[in-house]
Order: sequence, then C-alpha cells, then structure tokens
Amino acid sequence: MAHRLMRAVRDQRMGWLAAGLVGVVVLALFFPAASGRGVFSFGDILSLHYPERAAYERALAAGELPLWSPDVMAGYPLLAEGQFSPLYPPSYLLHLLLPTELALNGFVILHFAWAGVGMYLLARGLKLSHAASVLSALTYMLGGFCVAHLNHLNIVAIAAWLPAFYLAARTAALRLRGGWRGAFRPLAATVACWAAILLIGHPQMAMLSLLIVAAGMVAQAVAPEDDAALEHPRRSGAAARTIAALAVVALLGAAQAAAQLLPTWELTRLSQRAGGLDPDFFASFSLHPAYLLLLFSPFPLGDPYPAISVEVVGYVGIVPLMLAAVAILGGRRRGALFWGAMALVSLLLALGRWNPLYILLLRVPVLNWFRVPARYLYGFGFAMAVLSGLGYDALAQRARASLRADAATLWPWAAAAAGSVAAVAGARALGAEGMYAVWRWLPLGLAVGGALAVGWLWRGCRPATAWLGACAALVTLDLLAFAATFGFSYNATEPREAFVAEPRVAAFLAADAGEEPYRVYTYEEIVPVPPVMRESLYPNLSMLHGINALGGNLPLTLTRYAEYMAEPTPRKLDLLNVRYLLIPQVLPVDEASEFYDLEDPFAPTLVGRHVTFAGLRVRSVVVESYVSHSVDLADGVVAAEVVLLDRDAERARLPLRIGLDTAEWAYPRSDVRANIRHSRPGIARAWPARSGFPPENHEGYVYRAEYALAEAVSVTALEVLPRELPRAYIRVERVILIDENGEPHLLAHLIGEGDHTLAYRSEDVAIYRNNDALPRAYLVHRARPLAERPALLAALADPAYDLRSEVLLAEGDGLDVVAPAGDEVQVTLYESSRVELRARSEAEGYLVLADAYYPGWEATVDGQPVPIREANGYVRAVRLAAGEHEVVFRYRPASFRWGAAVSLAAVALLLVGAWRVRRSGV
Repeated sequence: MAHRLMRAVRDQRMGWLAAGLVGVVVLALFFPAASGRGVFSFGDILSLHYPERAAYERALAAGELPLWSPDVMAGYPLLAEGQFSPLYPPSYLLHLLLPTELALNGFVILHFAWAGVGMYLLARGLKLSHAASVLSALTYMLGGFCVAHLNHLNIVAIAAWLPAFYLAARTAALRLRGGWRGAFRPLAATVACWAAILLIGHPQMAMLSLLIVAAGMVAQAVAPEDDAALEHPRRSGAAARTIAALAVVALLGAAQAAAQLLPTWELTRLSQRAGGLDPDFFASFSLHPAYLLLLFSPFPLGDPYPAISVEVVGYVGIVPLMLAAVAILGGRRRGALFWGAMALVSLLLALGRWNPLYILLLRVPVLNWFRVPARYLYGFGFAMAVLSGLGYDALAQRARASLRADAATLWPWAAAAAGSVAAVAGARALGAEGMYAVWRWLPLGLAVGGALAVGWLWRGCRPATAWLGACAALVTLDLLAFAATFGFSYNATEPREAFVAEPRVAAFLAADAGEEPYRVYTYEEIVPVPPVMRESLYPNLSMLHGINALGGNLPLTLTRYAEYMAEPTPRKLDLLNVRYLLIPQVLPVDEASEFYDLEDPFAPTLVGRHVTFAGLRVRSVVVESYVSHSVDLADGVVAAEVVLLDRDAERARLPLRIGLDTAEWAYPRSDVRANIRHSRPGIARAWPARSGFPPENHEGYVYRAEYALAEAVSVTALEVLPRELPRAYIRVERVILIDENGEPHLLAHLIGEGDHTLAYRSEDVAIYRNNDALPRAYLVHRARPLAERPALLAALADPAYDLRSEVLLAEGDGLDVVAPAGDEVQVTLYESSRVELRARSEAEGYLVLADAYYPGWEATVDGQPVPIREANGYVRAVRLAAGEHEVVFRYRPASFRWGAAVSLAAVALLLVGAWRVRRSGV
C-alpha cells in the first residue's frame, strides 16, 4: 500500500513537471505573442479569424451573441458559420477578458499547451514512461501538423483535444470489456471532449477526430493494445457494447453542441456545399508523393511561403521517425501495429488524387463535403507521436540492465529543457535566412546523431542513460528548430501596434458617408499585401470596423449570394446599397500597373474606348478628367481628344488641353507644386489623397471642361483618343452630353455603366463613390413575381428593368399602382439582429430592405407579423398598405433556439447521470 502511494505521489509530481516543461517550451517558442508585443497575423488569421473574433467581441460587449453580421455579404448568419468558436467556453472567456488580438494569441498558446499536456496524459495512459510520454508530447505539439496549421486556429484547437478525447474513449472501451458498470465517468469525459471539439467549429477535423477515436475504441475492445486489459477481463458482447457506447457518445456530444450544430446545418443546406463537391475541388490540396520528402527535410526551398502550402507539411522530426520504426519493427507491444496502421492509412488518404482509390470517398456521406485530402496527415502526426514514445521505451527496455530506477526519467527531462532554450535562442539569433541555411544540413546531422544514439541503445551499449538523454535532446532540438523556423514564415507575428492600427480609410468613410447606412465593395482582382488588405477593407476585414460590406470570403457561402455575384454589375451594386467601391493598389512601376490601379471595372475609363448609345441631339459637352505624370508638360499640350460621332461620321473633336481643360491630379502635393509647368484649370471635385515618397496628405483634383458646339449635332457614338500622354496616364471620369433642350445626359448611364467618381486615393486604395446607389431601404409600387430563379436573375440583368420603381419577387403577390410623390422611408434603428424603419406613402407598395434574405428573420408592421419576401434575387421585402407604418425586422433563428434547448437538455441529462452515479458509488 505504501509503495503504491509513493508511486502515485511520484507520478503526480512528474506529471506537474511535464506540464511545466510543456508550458516552458510553448512560452519560449511563442514569446512575442505570449508577451503581447506581437500578434499572430498570417493568412487565415488576418482574413478570417481576426475579423470574425472582432465581431464576436463587439457582440459580447453589447451583451449578445453574434447571430448575424451585416458587415459581410450584405448580411450573414455569423454564428452559424462557427469557425470562431462562439459557443466554445475557452473562446468565450478569452474574448470576455482580453482584447481581440490578445484573446487570439491566448487561444493559440492555450491549445498548443493543451496539445502537449493531452498527449503526455494519453501516453501515460498507454503505460509509457514519463520520459517517453514527454517525447510523445513534444512530437505531437511541435510536429508539422500543429505547427504548420497555426493560422488555422480551429484546426489546431481540435488537434489539441484529440489526445484527451482518445484517452477518455480508450478508458471507456477498457471498462466496457467487463460490462457497463464503472464506464459512466470515462464515457461522460468522452462526451465532453466530443462536444468541445464540435463547438470549436471545424466539421472536417471533428469528423476525422471521431474516426480516429472510433477506430481506437473498437480496436481496444476487440484486441487491446497492452496489458491494461487484464484489469478488465473481457465478457461476451464487448464489441457490441463498445459500438453502442460510441453511438451514444456521438449523439450525446452532438446534442450538447446542438446550439452550434443546428444553425451550421441550416447554413450548410443553403450553401454551395449542400450538393457535395465536384471531384477536382474534392481532391484539391492532395499530398503529391514528392512532398513526402518534407518528412525528412521541411525547408528544401528555404522560406516555404508561398511555394509549399501548410496543408502538405507533415514533418514529425528525424529521430521520431527512427523511434517509430523501432516501435513497429523491434518493439514487443502489439499496440505499435495499430498505430503503425493508422499512420500508413492516414498517409495513403492524404495522397488524395494521387491515390486511385481516394475518389471512392465521394460516395461516403459527410466525408464528401470536405476537400483538402492532405489534412489526413492529422492522423499520421497523431500516430507518429505515440509511436515515437513506444520506440523510446522499447530502446530503454533493451538497455534496462544498465539503468538505475529513475535515470531514464531524469536525464531526458534535463536534456529537453536545455534543448528547448538552446533551439529557440539559437533560431532567434540566426534569423530567418540563417535558419534556412542551417536546415540545408541539419536533417543530415540529426539523422547521423539519431542513428548513433538509436543504434547504440539498440545494441544495449553503455552509458544508456546518456544515449537516452541524447535522443530526447535531439528530438527537442529538431522540433523546436522546425517550429521556430516556421515562426519566420507562416507563423510570424506582427507588432501589436501595427496589427490593431485603425486604417485611414475607416476615418474617411465615417466622415464622408453621413448618417445613412451604406455598403462598400472591394474589388478582388489581386491578393494584396496585408497593409493594403487592411486599407482596402479586403473581404471580411470590414468586420473589424463594423463597416457593412457586400463582399465576403467565408467557407460556407450562400448559394443565393454566389449566384447573385457570379456576374456583378453596376445595377447589382446599386440594388445592394453599395455606395463605395474600393480598389486595392499595387506599386505602380509602369504604365500597365498605373492603369490597373485606378481602373473601375463597373465604370471603366473612356480613354481608348469607342462607345455607342441611343442617338441624341447634343448642343454642348462637359468632360471631367485628370492626368498623371504630367508635371513637365506646359499649358496647351493636348493630352487626349473627345470625338463625337453619328454612326461613323465625325461630328466634333474636342481637345483635352493640359492647363486649360485638365491637369495633374496631385497638383497641391509639395513636390508637384514645386516643379509643375502648367496652370490649374477649373476644378470639378476635390477629394482627400495621400501619395508621394514619402507619402503625404494632400487633395486630389478632377477638372471640368465645357465645350459649346456651334450647333446641335446628332451623336450616337463617342470615343476618347490619347494624344501626348499614354492612355494609362489619362482619366476621363465623366462625360455629360447636354441636348438641345438643355437636359444633361450622363454618358455612363447611356451605355449601361455606373456613375462612379473618385472620392479618395492613397498608396494603398482608391475609393470610388457610387452616385447611383439606392438607399438601404426604399418603397416601390410595382412588383413582379418570378418563381423560377433563372428567370428572375435574367430579368434583373435586363436593361429594361427599372430597379428604382419595381421589385422582383421569388413569391408573393404582384403589384402595379401609380407611384405617388413624397414616399418616405427612414431607418430609425440599425443593429446586427434588429432593424427598425418608419415608412410613409399615399399608395400601397413594397418596402425593400437591401439586406440578405435568410431563414430566421421575422418582420412586423405596426406590431403585427407579416411575411418577408425574397426580393431582387437576394434581399427582403414586405408589403405595406397606404399610410404611415412602423416596420421592424428581427433575427430570431429557430435553429439556434431549438439547438440551445437541445444543448441544455443534453447537459442536464449528463449532470443527472453524474449525480446518480455519485450517489450509487459506482
């Protein structure tokens, strides 16, 4: 009894020491983030997780959950998307207590530590020594899968839970060998782990975790991997009990997470994923056989970005590979064969398209929803971590005669601690290029050192404790060097001040837009560098600042949105209240890049184009334009000519002269003002700008020139021809044709393009103001039902459709009444999940709210419920009688309410079960 008590105390002490070592390693590796000086910012963190978590934190500060966000895709069920883990308790606590960027850091660090501690506990549960368990923990925590996927926060979080999930399930399977008695506690722990994994919000990784655990439970019930099964002799029906328990775990865990799962299921059914994936997309990011070389040398090209995707990195270390081979080939535990089979099957599945049998998974429900076969490296990394520990103990057992009782434990711990400090400090001293250079030879050095240590131990040579310590030190040095080197690439941190800095564009929009709701749309022709992404409010980043946007890039894209935006047009932007178009800037180094920087795809420059339209009798012409790269040009130089045509006959030729009709756009900038050789003509518009080197704030100008014709001429076409300046350096923003009655006709409208005018320009973004944008809410008095979606989208694209006076309905009654004068609509409250409006009209009509149509939105008119109709292919409308009305839209998704009820019931059921078990003493 005393011996068992002493052993338990020693095990507990060693367990705390292991947890402390894991914490030291994690803090040393991620010190910039742990100290708060840096923030993880690469890839999905900046473009997905940080924006979603910022919206989450704002909602928590307001005392609510982020059920809906108006800041992406004209409205989106954000909680249903779930990748920011909104209902996962650690996520909730971190964001309740810390600013978003620190909560994000904490989420990463917490789960890396939990991955290590969990694997240590699993290895101890598998009867590995303390030293071998630490080695398994480091191999899993610092191996390629977790480290490479750091910017996929929820993937790392789920990976962190897998060891604990597996341990709880394994313990339950052992207890179930002898019957149901005594199995409640491990089964309850298994359910809790499964519910946590589901709440983290990555369905693919959750399913892979369940598959791994299910395989382990069944194998443990049928053929246990070690002598622990002797404590639980097998009785008949063990396999059936295990399968039944597995089903109960899956269902009860899913029930506990129902508040997340039901909204996600609803969104999935309405998303592009609903019909499964096409074969090419399904097999995208397969592990090409050539990438197997990364298992031996993870940085063959130096910086892995962007040539090597994080999805194909499965590095687990050189020495762990050797130890895994020892476990499989020379170990005495049959469990090694199970783990070896898991590693092999996972590797074969990761090959994806390069495995001819992989395509069969397209026929497997649920699994056919997910792409990226390389993520099966998850199972490979998990199995290799266990195998490395098994191999380490196998070597220790071969040399047992030469070991003292605790030497195999104490030496490797010291070696691991010293190795972690040396690896991280050395990596930081060498820097990125230095570490990439080191990795050209480091795999060879590790292979030689590992082969010597493993070979020496295999032969049972002395001093065994030193060689075991050498193995541990080599593993730690290897994996810390790998993880630290990744920290110069995909896992780099950004100074906190720069990361959280408010973009200048946010201040501009706040000042320019006024009080009325508006949307922005960012043109995605390029994927710019992060500073440009921030300033251009690249899709999803609008959520950081509470700015409503039409664009968005989320894994579950609504089918209706994808169809609507498959061919974006100026009219579609108008319908969705897009008042600003943002174009990310590239560094202009030639005419092509200069031209691209300012090219508005919905209102292209007229320079170099020939456009036709319905005939007009034109008496005068107004041209609004500006030029660049013109400082050295004198007054009178003809930059371009505007040619008026009637069919093919030329009617007039209007010169755009430098200094008289147009001029340098950055005229007030200090360097331009000091050297410019031409005058400044009349200004049509001035707007805030930032340019030059170094950049300075100044105004930008668009200039106005008016040409009176000798007599009215018939015009059916127009072209703008560049003359003394290249096309890229001339911008004709507007042409207004004034007919013989004095009525102005905007050329952009005549040719079916948008009236967009430059409103802001910096080195990072150009912003065009859409002068045609409809308000967020408005009244129409004509409605046309079109139940067939292709017909509705075709009607929407028809130039004859008057979007300002008619609405197209997917269902509901048509309407055609004379529009009265004086319609009024006022948005009195606009919140994420509630919109209040006041509308007044002298005639019956439809109130159109240009927010996304989605299940769960309810509407009342003067307190009475009314149906919401899908309008114009994507937005909402309600029918109003003549008069003044108070209209309220509220988002109350039944999927969340039912899910929350199921979750509470499942948690209550588990608590009642725990109470009964405790009372019965089982």
